[in-house]
Amino acid sequence: PSFDKSRLDGLTLGLDKAFRRQFYKLPAALWRLHRSYHDYARAMASYDAILTPVLGHTTPEIGYLSPTIDFDTLFDRLTQYVSFTPLANATGAPAISLPACLNNQGLPLSIQLMGKHGGEQTLLELAFLLEDAAGWPRIDQRPDQLVAGPAP
Repeated sequence: PSFDKSRLDGLTLGLDKAFRRQFYKLPAALWRLHRSYHDYARAMASYDAILTPVLGHTTPEIGYLSPTIDFDTLFDRLTQYVSFTPLANATGAPAISLPACLNNQGLPLSIQLMGKHGGEQTLLELAFLLEDAAGWPRIDQRPDQLVAGPAP
């Protein structure tokens, strides 16, 4: 009874409003979500893993995804930023993100490996092989000492 909807952030309120405008589409969306599991399994039949970026662009500046931004802008930014990871979430596929390198500004860039349903072992084995071959980039405690390479 003490819940105060007016205290929710703009993203939550915007998602609520968007759902209410299109709630009648929910059964079809749930059906497509269920189908995505099978479509993904069929597409992965010939592959052990797929390599993608983790994010759609480099790390944004602080405030880029601020909850104070209007809903339409924030939602657009979120969908562009996390454009690769939702497929694993929607299909129930195993995925792992791994640090790959540092860009020219010293910001981390990562890769994502997605596998077959039940293929977690394959993803972990690939991650261990990559770590053994190249190590993970690291950022030392002091911002003026950016170091690319395996941790000591």
